[in-house]
Amino acid sequence: MIKSLISLLAFTVVAQVAAADDMELWYDRPASVWTEALPLGNSHLGAMVYGGTATEEIQLNDETLWGGGPYKNDNPEALSHLNEVRELIFAGRRNEAQDLAGRTFCTRRNGMPYQTIGSLYLDFGHGNATDYRRSLDISQAVSTVTYNNDGIGYRRETFASLADDVIVMKITASEPAAVTFTARVTTPMRGHVSIGDNRIVMNLNGSDHEGVEGVINDITIIDFKPVSGSIEHTDSTLTVAGADEVVIYVSSATNFIDYKSVGGNPQAKAENTLTKVSGKDYADLKSAHVNAYRRQFDRVSLSLGSGGRDTIPTDVRISSFNAADEPAIIALLLHNIINKIISSSQPGGQPANLQ
Repeated sequence: MIKSLISLLAFTVVAQVAAADDMELWYDRPASVWTEALPLGNSHLGAMVYGGTATEEIQLNDETLWGGGPYKNDNPEALSHLNEVRELIFAGRRNEAQDLAGRTFCTRRNGMPYQTIGSLYLDFGHGNATDYRRSLDISQAVSTVTYNNDGIGYRRETFASLADDVIVMKITASEPAAVTFTARVTTPMRGHVSIGDNRIVMNLNGSDHEGVEGVINDITIIDFKPVSGSIEHTDSTLTVAGADEVVIYVSSATNFIDYKSVGGNPQAKAENTLTKVSGKDYADLKSAHVNAYRRQFDRVSLSLGSGGRDTIPTDVRISSFNAADEPAIIALLLHNIINKIISSSQPGGQPANLQ
């Protein structure tokens, strides 16, 4: 997902040119499919934000949640057949050599699959939304959704903190006591979900794959911190009602230590991360994230002029690129690629991958 392989761009020495002010991907409707959702990430955690008004979906990922487990992929028959494969090649019998190598050099295991935590859904029931805007500020790696519903303005701001290793969403409204929603989660993984007074806990296990037992255990904790209002829960949902604002924290960890070790304590790691942010103000969390992000993002800046088309939704700008002759969109897309590189892999984390 967020750890996409976009690392074909390697910047070593870059000439700084005039700073570009066109740094936002924005859309006038929610995402209808996964590829339209806005990606956030801090290398460890990834989120795809759909931006719905009746229902918001945030798909979640942990970079160490995989199917299967540590395994060996070597074939013990390979060495004993190496000379025979060589002789077939030298004799021009390449198809036979390829067939023998396939049977004796390779195994049935092609690698373990990267897997999703699942999705967090927030059911607002806002069916009369107007003045809708969904955006990703790629200069800060912050996603924002704004709209009006029945005369009340709503705003959701989300980021995957590079400083504190949590996904954070703040929900506000233009009137007091107007934030009400029901939260629920779904997952394709094995495991179970428990819901308490102010949190949802997902205890998940990666799937078996190619004969390798799934041994990765993930703990994802979603904490809800409302200002005023009330929280109630059932076995499957958590409802916030009449709040002035709500901040949601998502922490996730697995038992993965490295490619051969899965003896970590995901519960302790996920809880420890939440403990560290529990006393921090939202503004401080956001500021720390933006500062950490910009230390990398600000290394590169490209301006190709302003065509004045940043008032047009990004998908429309892209679809009309040839006709509009707008070089500024190229700079925007370059900065977007840099955003994805920073978001997909950081020092100490896993390398970017194609999932």
